[in-house]
Amino acid sequence: MELICTYQCIFSFGVYMLHMLDINYFDIDVINCKDGSSSFTKDRLNDDFCDCVDGTDEPGTSACPGGKFYCRNVGSQPHFLFSSRVNDHICDCCDGSDEYDGVILCPNTCIMGGSIVYKTELHQTSNVILGKESKPHGGLDMIQNLKDLKVLAILQLIILVFWAIWLYYRRSKARKRRSHSSHPFPLALATLQRTLRSGCTPVPQTYLSLSSAWMYHQQQFESVPSILLAMKSIGYRPDCGTCNFIIKSLCAVDQLEEAIEVLRGMIEVACIPDAESYCTIIAALCGIRKTDKALALMKEMVGKLNLSPRQGILVRLVAALRANKEIWRAAEVIEFLVKKGFHVGFESFELLLEGCLECNEFILAGKMAMLMTEKGYIPYIKVRQKVVEGLAGVDEWKLACAVRHRFSELNS
Repeated sequence: MELICTYQCIFSFGVYMLHMLDINYFDIDVINCKDGSSSFTKDRLNDDFCDCVDGTDEPGTSACPGGKFYCRNVGSQPHFLFSSRVNDHICDCCDGSDEYDGVILCPNTCIMGGSIVYKTELHQTSNVILGKESKPHGGLDMIQNLKDLKVLAILQLIILVFWAIWLYYRRSKARKRRSHSSHPFPLALATLQRTLRSGCTPVPQTYLSLSSAWMYHQQQFESVPSILLAMKSIGYRPDCGTCNFIIKSLCAVDQLEEAIEVLRGMIEVACIPDAESYCTIIAALCGIRKTDKALALMKEMVGKLNLSPRQGILVRLVAALRANKEIWRAAEVIEFLVKKGFHVGFESFELLLEGCLECNEFILAGKMAMLMTEKGYIPYIKVRQKVVEGLAGVDEWKLACAVRHRFSELNS
């Protein structure tokens, strides 16, 4: 009778795995977190989303790492365990209530050996039978005990069935609430994230629609971190792949300043940018010859984050600097990368030498040619001839001889 009452109390409030003393605490429409940090409505109880820091709102799920799950263990000793051990595919409660998602089936061992009282009675009964001690009603008592166990097992099965139905209802309700969110943009970002993680490529129109939606939210004076962190309201977290797609969509419509803001906002939401984040923006900046910002981003990704730039991006940066007649800055970035120990390819060196010759910077061309040969590269023959002739034309005979000798060594 006590078990039936407990079952009715627990399910009438939509709460499972609560201590008996805590049931009245949850029998109100608005429930306060036990640590006083917040409050929540009854329909958000056990919705698999953590609203309280101490886990008050999720006593029956693993959403809150600090929550406590109550094993009732009917027929044995009840106890608490951390919510992180709920649905971890390991049976911790002897009644199996901690693994209610149905992935694994935990047998109920509370009665079949889980209770100390039951073990003691079973041991005494065995001694009576083995010792052939005759008692008038011993057999009847054993039959009655078996009937009681059968009734209790059936009752537990009924509870589990109702529990499974209730859990399915709550999860369906939670999914419906998320799909009808009043803020569809976080839901769109979450859908994009799942699409990218599945290995699928969104259609090209996604770039335009995503950039338009992003610009709209920016015009509403929403910061980048606030837009990204809104994904948490539906149980998602921004990741690098999603942010990179946002950056790429903004660069596709020439919104480079907004793309740089997304790059800065990633760090504020604990989403560290990768080489793809920087290279996408640098490539777009080089396309319109905004070399100042491109150089700053290149030095930031290499110097601060120790990220290696793609060779194609480095070639585009050197080409943009060459087109702007900023050949000294191109030489500086090449030397910077070499000094940091990053790989610089043949094409980048060749573009740099050609730019030096176009600007009549023959001494710089000679120095870069020596650096190029140190990496095992040798320029094309026409470039070699022009470098040596240019050095001779400005009376840099010593450097010209050194460069020519170096070219000869590599040719041999």
